[in-house]
Amino acid sequence: AEFKDSSENINAQNDALFVSRREYGKGLEDLLQAIPLIVETYPSFVLAVAGSGRALNQYKELADELKIQLHVRWLGHIQNEELKNVFKESKIFVFTSHFPEGMPMSMVEALLYGMPVITTKTRFAVSYLKEEQNVLFIERHDAQQIAQKFLYLIDNITIQTKMRKENIDFIRQFSQEKVGNEFSKVYFQMLHKKSTKILRKDITSNN
Repeated sequence: AEFKDSSENINAQNDALFVSRREYGKGLEDLLQAIPLIVETYPSFVLAVAGSGRALNQYKELADELKIQLHVRWLGHIQNEELKNVFKESKIFVFTSHFPEGMPMSMVEALLYGMPVITTKTRFAVSYLKEEQNVLFIERHDAQQIAQKFLYLIDNITIQTKMRKENIDFIRQFSQEKVGNEFSKVYFQMLHKKSTKILRKDITSNN
């Protein structure tokens, strides 16, 4: 993997970046509802939203209702090379999914670029990332908490800098080889459990 210089993001033009399909359950409505609370303190706050989906028009209508049109950049579906530039141009990555998720590649990409992350408690984040070291955790369906976490992070340059360094270091350890080893370990553990269960069943049926 190519590891990025975490200082690239410091003078970014997007204060936050959301990357996902615009589908219900991804929590974008929570994030949009948080923006009016954020702009009370930071009037120039801008969220970039990348991705396409069936709920796009509904989300744009919600942004209109909340009067936050000037604070949201709708990027639509963008290709890999252009998406890399969007990551470079953004300061904080936010992931608001209501689903447990597995290992969201958009979050991995954000870590690769050394971005501070605000996220719901997905399986990957809870298993591997630490509060205030790599991420700030948020609850699902809680726009007020999202706003609070943004304000806290924007106000704390020291924590932002720490997260940038820690996330670059973390993703180095999560190289393809180590992910492969981890997957193999889990696979063989599952295989062993299954074999043991079958063996016990055979022993029981023979007795």
